[in-house]
Amino acid sequence: VMMDDGEPVAGGYTIREGEIAGLYGLVTNKEKRNQGYGRLLTWILLERARRVGAKTANLQVEELNEVALHVYESKGFREVYRYSYRTLES
Repeated sequence: VMMDDGEPVAGGYTIREGEIAGLYGLVTNKEKRNQGYGRLLTWILLERARRVGAKTANLQVEELNEVALHVYESKGFREVYRYSYRTLES
């Protein structure tokens, strides 16, 4: 969790398996978006993973989340595939 003046502004976590780091749960407080917190959080998580042996990383992002897509593309991420959620009504 990233804090600013005692308030949480962004959060997420990384799980490393071998040389691959997965970034999960990345979120920025709505009132703090577009201030660089998401970009900084992504960099910190990737750097920590790199220091413990990760050589590549992956994440999932909703295709309509243009701000997040821009942040991740600026870090070198590219789309590999798409998927969709399905629910079964009972």
